[in-house]
Amino acid sequence: MTLVELVRRLGARLLIAVAVAVACALGGFVVASSMPVRYKAEASLTAGADLAEVEDIVREVEQSEEFADGDVELTLNKNAVRKRVLIWATGPDADECVRLANAVATEAYSLAHKTVVVSKQGPAKNASTADLAETAGLSSPKKMWYAAMCGLMGLVISLFVLVLCAVREASREDALPGADAAGSLPPSPLPQSAETVLFYALAAGMAFTSHSLMGFVAPYGSLCSLLMLAVVGASVVVYWRVTPLRGRFVVAWLAWCVLLSFSYVVVALFHNKFGSHGMRLFLGLWALLPLYLHVLRVRGCLERLFAAYVNVMAFLALASLILWVLGPLTRILRGNVRVPTTWTDSGGQLDRWGYFGLLFVTQTYEMAGVTFVRNSGIFTEAPMYSFSLCCAAIVELFLNKRARPAIVVLFLVTVLSTVSSSGVILMFIALVLFAAERANKRSVYIVLPVLAGIAVIAGGVILYRKLSSPSGNIRLDDYRAGIMAWLERPIIGHGFDNLTRYEVYMSSFRSGNVGLSNSVSLIITSGGLTFALPYIVSLACFAVPLDKRITSFGICLFALLLLAIVPMLPVVALLLSVGLEHMLNEKFS
Repeated sequence: MTLVELVRRLGARLLIAVAVAVACALGGFVVASSMPVRYKAEASLTAGADLAEVEDIVREVEQSEEFADGDVELTLNKNAVRKRVLIWATGPDADECVRLANAVATEAYSLAHKTVVVSKQGPAKNASTADLAETAGLSSPKKMWYAAMCGLMGLVISLFVLVLCAVREASREDALPGADAAGSLPPSPLPQSAETVLFYALAAGMAFTSHSLMGFVAPYGSLCSLLMLAVVGASVVVYWRVTPLRGRFVVAWLAWCVLLSFSYVVVALFHNKFGSHGMRLFLGLWALLPLYLHVLRVRGCLERLFAAYVNVMAFLALASLILWVLGPLTRILRGNVRVPTTWTDSGGQLDRWGYFGLLFVTQTYEMAGVTFVRNSGIFTEAPMYSFSLCCAAIVELFLNKRARPAIVVLFLVTVLSTVSSSGVILMFIALVLFAAERANKRSVYIVLPVLAGIAVIAGGVILYRKLSSPSGNIRLDDYRAGIMAWLERPIIGHGFDNLTRYEVYMSSFRSGNVGLSNSVSLIITSGGLTFALPYIVSLACFAVPLDKRITSFGICLFALLLLAIVPMLPVVALLLSVGLEHMLNEKFS
């Protein structure tokens, strides 16, 4: 059924969904208003603080006459990587929290320097020490967020139920063409040239928002994501008006939206942390993209979108290679562009010089006593450029009908110029899977053992060199710290944009390097299994289709998430949606 037919069938029942959403929003507002407010005072003991000594001091202070009858909880956390001990005093009285945190820190003055910071917990914004006395009630923005999240869940669930009922009513009439009947569809509402422009605009946006240097400068990245969300949403409406879809597919897609909304809303409301604006845009894209890809499949133009993304990345790869040789390597060209960025080890702002806006100098690498500039393209660092190149490579290898050898070689050479071991490993995995998938039945028993042997030897050498390096040790420590932090709260996690517990388990050898290096640890630490569920479902969908290429694509995508910190980039939403759309298309169309 088309979008118009679906709306006609629902008719006045759409008002029920609106009423349910309003009721849920009001309920969320009331619940938020009734939540007790708790304050947290944090004392930071830096340098030589010892956790055992501080624990003794805490017990002495808690048992003193001044604080014995108070309603304040004390928590200690040792952050080895930042070389400090955190003292958290949490309770309903802000002054009491400050006094207790100060008392512990004062008693421990001989251990290290102390700093006290106070924030407000519960459905309220962070409050500084100056405005604590004036902030008696709850802040309106937090109440509105609670109301919006509850209203969203009510709307999505009620729409799912209503559409399910409408599809069941129309089941006898649902003989509309599916994905294999594109030839009998009405003409496209957009000219082919306009479709091509939109595809290339989306592809360029995917590259721009993948931690490009300009995209990392606020507010360009979020603005680009918002524009992509608007384009995808508008395209779905325009195409669906004239493109009939199976009712079962629409119901399955709405069930996906329910799952995605539920996983986000539960974690957000539980921790009172709603994530960044970019994260919410990512979730919006992730909800719409399976339907968008399916509409393009029905209309027979899905591969044009994938080809556009590959072509955009191929242009960036070729341009960066040429400028890399003529610029940093041979110094024939001089930098003519300068962009400020905070993507640095210290978090401070630095200017990055570039060449014509297509290559920026961000990192160097030393090999055999020779130091040279790594090819970072338009991105914040070479590993992020390598990630985008690998994304385009697996799209070319597994999603396009015929992989172009010249494009694959271009991506491989450019990945090598980034000197990113993660990129080399990912390209190697992709090429091995591609060769295994293309091997015929007679040669498979010869090709697979050879490829497996090469994979084991080459992969072992690369892993050994990587793990014996400082960056390799940090990557392993990231996995360990992420698992330890996740085990504290395996179901619900520690909240979005909250890496405090993650940092507690980081090793001291990192010397202040608290940057993360993989997506899996961040996902499970932030939202536990609840927020990881949509990722698990999406990755599991790659195993459902009978097409081996889709399964190989899913394996490469999982490897990307294991080796790169990219869990909420728009291009990741696109790649995850590929498997979900394939599964829904096979099972429900």
